[in-house]
Amino acid sequence: MLLYLERSSGDWHVRTIHGGWALQFAERVKDGRTAIHDVFDRWADDVLRFIKNIELNNRSGWYALELDVTRLDVYVDLEREHDKPRAIHALVITSSGYGRAGEMLRLDVSALEYMPQPILLHRDGRIRYANAAAYAFFGYRGDSLQDFSPLKLFDRFSRPHFLEAMVSRSEEPFQLIALTADEKTVAVKVKNIHLPADSGMLYMTFIEPKVEQLPHIQAKAPGFDRVSGLMDRQSFYQRLLDRLDPLSPPEGRWALVLLDLDRFKFINETLGHKTGDELIYQVAKRLKKVVSDEEWVARISADEFALFIQLAPSEGASFAEIETVLYERIHRLQTLFSEPFVLAGYEWFISACIGSSIYPDDGTGLDILWQNADMALYRAKEKGYGSSEVFSQEMYAETFHHLLLETNLRRALKEKQFTLYYQPIYDDLSKRLVGLEALIRWQHPELGMISPGEFIPIAEATGMIVPIGNWVLQEATRQLRAWLDAGAQPIRLNVNISLKQFEQNDFTYHVASALKRFSIPPELLEIELTESVIMKNVEESIKKLNELKKMGVRIAVDDFGTGYSSLSYLHRFPIDTVKIDRSFIMDIKPGKSDAVIATAIIQLAHAMGLSVVAEGVELPEQVSFLSTNGCYKMQGYFFGRPMESLHIEPLLIPTA
Repeated sequence: MLLYLERSSGDWHVRTIHGGWALQFAERVKDGRTAIHDVFDRWADDVLRFIKNIELNNRSGWYALELDVTRLDVYVDLEREHDKPRAIHALVITSSGYGRAGEMLRLDVSALEYMPQPILLHRDGRIRYANAAAYAFFGYRGDSLQDFSPLKLFDRFSRPHFLEAMVSRSEEPFQLIALTADEKTVAVKVKNIHLPADSGMLYMTFIEPKVEQLPHIQAKAPGFDRVSGLMDRQSFYQRLLDRLDPLSPPEGRWALVLLDLDRFKFINETLGHKTGDELIYQVAKRLKKVVSDEEWVARISADEFALFIQLAPSEGASFAEIETVLYERIHRLQTLFSEPFVLAGYEWFISACIGSSIYPDDGTGLDILWQNADMALYRAKEKGYGSSEVFSQEMYAETFHHLLLETNLRRALKEKQFTLYYQPIYDDLSKRLVGLEALIRWQHPELGMISPGEFIPIAEATGMIVPIGNWVLQEATRQLRAWLDAGAQPIRLNVNISLKQFEQNDFTYHVASALKRFSIPPELLEIELTESVIMKNVEESIKKLNELKKMGVRIAVDDFGTGYSSLSYLHRFPIDTVKIDRSFIMDIKPGKSDAVIATAIIQLAHAMGLSVVAEGVELPEQVSFLSTNGCYKMQGYFFGRPMESLHIEPLLIPTA
């Protein structure tokens, strides 16, 4: 959507809103000038914070707009008066992977006509749409850019870079030379946005004329990065390759150190790429202060640096001594980030993750040495901002095991290695079995039983969780039908749904398909979703949950209390059950904080007319406390461990 804001008498007002998604707001704009609160109601404070950030930075470019838990990427163009923002053109481009990007990008192209920047929409190597600013900038008339190759809008030296950016789907801005209709050349900054398939386009290209350069950024010298002034990746790699020549290896012990800036993408999007370049330049200046003349430092990607540093001049030192020296050098690198960076007139504290490997202990060849340092960096980033890791053989063994599981996981579904276990849910008041939770298990023919804690994160990371999740849904409903046909009393079956599975456009179709295929009454199926899943994209979650409710399917919030959502949102979701996370049950004693939280959840659920289930119940005193406080439905080892369907059957089907 396109939003046009204007300042009047010191306050900001909405002048116009365009685009399909914005229609709900556009109807509220009266007489071309309406107060922010009158247009955006509950999101008004978020929009005002967004405007304040723009005023603070006083520049056109990319900004992040947070609406509740949804994050939107917005391109902003400013009109100034007395060097202060007077009007704002804001074009919403994506929703940062929150599941609504396709909807957001199905733009009414008429909204783009209001943008002062040249914008192209193209696919299959042909321009399908160019806004008026693009026609004016390039000097073409009519619809002459229709079906025109976008490559022809740039000089012959720029075309390979434009093509490479599209092929790699890079969304980093880059500088090219534009070619106008009268064959004049103009320096421009170009940014490609790769669009989802359902948008009807493949790319949206923004063109920013008259690119400004930072004073210290010069034309790129061969082998050097033009922003940082350091060696570039190719030059660094080649020099290392030569240095590690097995015929004349370097003396002593060395370390390859990879350093990755934390939240660099956030800096680029919030403060602009010019400020991002300034950060890179300042980081490079600090890094150069901690390397000797014999050591090297390079910028190897947008936010990553590499160093080759000496730990000992000879082979005499022990490995423990070498590690100590390396840890001291890493600490010194981390200290470089203890002081703030001055960016856009403000102080910013930036951290970095560091991974390293030691030559020759962790590899004598460059590829192995680099691979091991990269492995350590990946592990550091998993730990969180500002972390560091030194490669070890244990790390390699864990990574190899991870890759082994990933490889076997892709075959497991096809070869029917998965099975479902079922854990009972009891009602302590009636002393009856009232439900079962389906839990997946992986029985590998050679590796044995593999814990869900091991393979579920891998399935999530690789996308395998979607077909696996659909299999669980089908298998659980199949088993329920088998029990019902064998004479079991109707019982509710709970099935866990992952984030990626829930985000699929056809998720509700798969649920309906499973119910129809096995003739399962919908009220016997309860879908379990965690707080983090339903809060990822509130509006989309409400839409899908309402579709499930129309089918008659029940909805439970799993691990309740561990998320970061506001309880004020709970009433917006069509929820039937909350399941208290086991972490609040383990030490549930009167007066303890866990007991207070559990009691509050129980009371909240009852006040909202929701059912409440306690997970992880293992001890009689836990049962007693929960029953006393009105939570009668419980699940845990006290009532039964997860069991195969064969062992569950006697609990469901009465013997003659």
